[in-house]
Amino acid sequence: MKIFARSKWIFTFALITLFSSAQAEQFETFGDHEIHYIVFSSELLRPEIAQQYGLERARNLAIVNISVLNTHPLAGNKPVTATMQGSFTNLAQQKKRLDFRQITEGDAVYYIASLEYTNRETLKFDIQFQPKGSKHISKLTFNQQLYFEPKK
Repeated sequence: MKIFARSKWIFTFALITLFSSAQAEQFETFGDHEIHYIVFSSELLRPEIAQQYGLERARNLAIVNISVLNTHPLAGNKPVTATMQGSFTNLAQQKKRLDFRQITEGDAVYYIASLEYTNRETLKFDIQFQPKGSKHISKLTFNQQLYFEPKK
């Protein structure tokens, strides 16, 4: 159990570090739910974190990380599971599907997907999600410009 709790905090700490160094975490509100999202270079992941979660680190790979919180006053901002589908489109209108997988650690629930990109590429993301217990499918749309990390 200690290992499980420790891995939760390692992953959370890694994400907090990324939020502060890559781009501030973003979220939008949909009724009683908030969807938090961030897209970052996979090279920002520490090698041991990438290995633990089966993520490839590469200069041209990014990670989309999404979580959904129930913000109803009686729910207390608790993470919830959701069905999650999405795609991204580049400026040449080439559309690719995102294959999300769920990571659950204790009470935390994340949905992550990897994607390939080119330096300074602006992508439009379209994410559809339906929180467990909700009858509504919501759509999140955002643009993100991605850069390669400088060579060390």
